[in-house]
Amino acid sequence: MSNRLRLVFFLVILLFALVSNAQTSSISLVHYTTDHGLSHDEVNAIIKDKDGFMWFGTNGGLNRFDGRHFKIYIYEPGKPNSLPNNEILGITEDADGTLWLATAAGLCRFDKTQQRFQLIDLPEYHDNIEGNERVSRMAIDRKGNGWFSSINHLVKINLKTLDIQRFSLPHKQPDRGHVLIDKKGRIWINVDVALYRFDEATGAFLYMFGHIRGQKLDVDIGMIYQEDDGTLWCGSWGSGWYRYNEQKGIFEDYPDQLGIAIDFLADWDQEGKKFYWVAGGLDGLFLYYPEEAQIYRMSPNPRESYSHNGSAVADLYKDKASGIVWIATRGGGIEKYDPKAIKFQRGLIPLKTNFSQFSMVSKVLRDRLDPEGERYWVGVWGTGLYEWNRRDNTFYNIDEHNGLISNEIFDMVQDVQGTLYIATAGGVNIYNPNTGKFQYLKGFMNYPHVSQKVLSVMMDHAGKLWIGANYDGIFCYDPAKHSLKKVLFYDTTQFKTVGYIRAIQEDNQHRLWIATHSGVFRLNPTTGEWRYFNSNGLPNRYRSDGLYLGRNGNVWIATTQGLVQMDTSGKVLYRYTKKDELQSEHIFGVIEDAQGMVWMQTTNMLYRLNPITKRIDHFDKRDGLFGNSMTDGFNMTDEGEIFIGFQNAFNYFQPEKLVFNTDPPSVKITAVKVLNREHEFKPGEPIVLQPRENVLSIEFAALNFSQSEKNRYEYFLEGFDQTWQAADQPIVTYTNLNGGEYTLWVKAANNDRVWSKPIKLTALKVIPPFRKTWYFAALLAFIAAGIVVSILVYQQQQERRVAIIRERIARDLHDDMGSALSSIRFFSEFARSKVANPEVSPILQRISESAATLSESMQDIIWAINTKNDQLDDLVTRMRQFGLKILEARGIDFKVHVSEGFRPTRLNIGQRRNIYLIFKEAINNAAKYADCNHVELHIDLTANQLRVIIEDNGKGFNEQEVERGNGLNNMRKRAAEIGGTLDVKSQNAKGTMIELKVRI
Repeated sequence: MSNRLRLVFFLVILLFALVSNAQTSSISLVHYTTDHGLSHDEVNAIIKDKDGFMWFGTNGGLNRFDGRHFKIYIYEPGKPNSLPNNEILGITEDADGTLWLATAAGLCRFDKTQQRFQLIDLPEYHDNIEGNERVSRMAIDRKGNGWFSSINHLVKINLKTLDIQRFSLPHKQPDRGHVLIDKKGRIWINVDVALYRFDEATGAFLYMFGHIRGQKLDVDIGMIYQEDDGTLWCGSWGSGWYRYNEQKGIFEDYPDQLGIAIDFLADWDQEGKKFYWVAGGLDGLFLYYPEEAQIYRMSPNPRESYSHNGSAVADLYKDKASGIVWIATRGGGIEKYDPKAIKFQRGLIPLKTNFSQFSMVSKVLRDRLDPEGERYWVGVWGTGLYEWNRRDNTFYNIDEHNGLISNEIFDMVQDVQGTLYIATAGGVNIYNPNTGKFQYLKGFMNYPHVSQKVLSVMMDHAGKLWIGANYDGIFCYDPAKHSLKKVLFYDTTQFKTVGYIRAIQEDNQHRLWIATHSGVFRLNPTTGEWRYFNSNGLPNRYRSDGLYLGRNGNVWIATTQGLVQMDTSGKVLYRYTKKDELQSEHIFGVIEDAQGMVWMQTTNMLYRLNPITKRIDHFDKRDGLFGNSMTDGFNMTDEGEIFIGFQNAFNYFQPEKLVFNTDPPSVKITAVKVLNREHEFKPGEPIVLQPRENVLSIEFAALNFSQSEKNRYEYFLEGFDQTWQAADQPIVTYTNLNGGEYTLWVKAANNDRVWSKPIKLTALKVIPPFRKTWYFAALLAFIAAGIVVSILVYQQQQERRVAIIRERIARDLHDDMGSALSSIRFFSEFARSKVANPEVSPILQRISESAATLSESMQDIIWAINTKNDQLDDLVTRMRQFGLKILEARGIDFKVHVSEGFRPTRLNIGQRRNIYLIFKEAINNAAKYADCNHVELHIDLTANQLRVIIEDNGKGFNEQEVERGNGLNNMRKRAAEIGGTLDVKSQNAKGTMIELKVRI
């Protein structure tokens, strides 16, 4: 027989030994495969970087994992900065956060910030005709240098300068090796399946042990591993572990009987016991407890979604911050052990040929007779009773074929002698585990036309058994007297039957509390006194599927309309419903644990209530439960362990030992998109949006790897949002942000609702379009100001030109027209004095009068045109002069009243001329037609409103008759011409008032 065949035979022997000594582990593993987004199911390497992301090296590229999504990097032909090869064999992170990838194409440097890959030039691969360019995972020494092996060399690389130094291996290896630098700085290297220690000072390789092809026959070694305490281990392909003896300087075979143990990882369970994850064995993975020398197989189970996938393990990695263990498998993807996520242990009932939909676990009891505490009794509605050896995880079935009345088990109780009382269809089975003998209580239920079933049993303080039926009420059995009687506890005139008796409990006053489909009753067995609870606060016509007598006098009642908290007097203290975060109000069972927490079994998830804070936490399949709907077995053992029944399976847990995630997650940006396109983002630098880049999306991740799908998020964009915004998904999108600077803040909660503090995620700088910039507004203001100034200058120039023209016209009219009219008047008067002809004299007189009238009108025109008279004061002065001139000549008193605060105001030529002519017309009318002896002029200027009133005490007139003339019409037209109004009021013998209003 060849040496290799001997080795194979030896391995088979060891594997059989391993199988014979191993137990099955109940540890649950979560799986990530290509179905979840992983690029390839063959995984070689795992690491967590300084930013908190997980990285997986696969045969199909590099994967970054944020707990929810995989970002995949693959080789892209034609892109020099892409991954050089899709086969990733190892991942190492240096002090700067750069990743160094061992690939099938050699060593690659990955800059995560720039998202660029750089293949390191290795001289030995320049003329490699074999095509094997694989390198091992890099190890980094105390000086920051990297060490890895190729097929021919141990390579040292300066991570800054990329300078390389090579040391020839003792012999060629067909594949990559493995390099470890221990806590003392020593360099260990696997060359094929032999282990060496390298001395850098001398360049020598010291052989430790292992198989050298063609030279030595020794064990094929696996990976070398160092614990935190400095202990060095080396695995093997058949002889288990070898431990390094520091004093002797050799590796010694460790008495473990592990067989194939290639790689391993130290860990501690929830009890504080140390164990190792071991890559190897028949299943590819197993657990080893050194203190007990006990092996636990991680056997694949098609019925158990949380079992090991059965693939060989390539890498083991523990995240010390979270306690999560990650497992890389060759063909099954990634597995994760998370004690903070899979909170509930899982038990599977072996399948039977008569397995059906009626195979629900209804009760689990710890056997009082077993001092080791390893034997349990499991009742299953449909397949009978099971004796469960918890240590070995084996089940022995007792059913109708070996003693049970019926396989329909609904409840169980065990007395102090260890006798089991089993509630089934047809009656109660009394089973003695020591003798294996059955006794029966049957035929005592007589409710007509139904299948008779016992749904609940309870042993009271005196050792009497209380039996609850499905329709026939309750019965009391005294084992000492072998007597059985029915006990009435309700009003038969009110209830024909109370329906299903779901639970019976005894309080400290030895009263019985009974949960039925008609509500909750209380019975005093000694006096026969009973009470039905239907007080205010309880649901109307409520059904109760369970109750629990808790501490502090609390009675917890499970109803179809929520959980009721009641005291022993019947007062309802509170009712928990959907408003209190219960997604299902149908409560099937309720238990108060030793810490005072209240557990609720519902049609949608398991709930835990803190009665003090009223906080409710929920648990579902993601926490390790077999299902989200829990309607069957729900009980707590005397030791405080809670069991939950499911279809042919059950969960169990010790409430005080549950591990919760108290670590708030950190938050990192995973992608930035502008206009739905990838946008380069550099941590620590603001995101800059150019004009027209009006749609921004920022994707981020809360780096909590315990049930990341339960993470919750809130965000706040400082400078835009008024309050914190809740988000179900880790993404925020903003559109059409105004120009300016903003800051995005984020908070995240982990799977157990522990929130982080507000985290400044990134700054934003939005560059506005030119039309929205301050300098554009300033430019517009400058242009507008220029236009205004130009207009003002132009108006001033025009006004000066008009003023010059007006002055010239006034001067010309005065000099030329005035002198001409004066000459006409003078010559006509002179001619009339010389000519005594009665026919000519009147004509000359009329010429003189017309010249005088025309001269006077010309003076008015000259006054109106002249710019020196543009002020309101000038108008008032001329009006006073004209009034005095006309009225005093006729003996009429004339008074002028000007309001106080009369300020200097400039009038335009149209306003001055029309106001004056209106006034002049009014004065002339008063002098000629009013027969008055008093006229008053009132002038008032308020704001920009000029008010002119001319009133007399004359005879007045009939407005309708006067309106037929042209005087008042002309006055109104002049008022309208300057945007004013004219109001005339007159009564016979009461004078006349003319009021002009105009805005100036």
